[in-house]
Amino acid sequence: MQPSELERMEYYEFHYLVKDLIEHIKEENKQNNNQNDATSGMMGNMKMPNMKMPNISMPKM
Repeated sequence: MQPSELERMEYYEFHYLVKDLIEHIKEENKQNNNQNDATSGMMGNMKMPNMKMPNISMPKM
């Protein structure tokens, strides 16, 4: 939407447009949060392999 179109809108049309955009953004954020929670839950269930570092003695000088 062009800025000139926004300027020509009646105040109530602009108000409803902004209200709809805010609702859309809130819904999108909620979906993103749900997806992030599901992803982090899956990552929490994964087991990490137990890797031990070899013991290396320091050479004496």
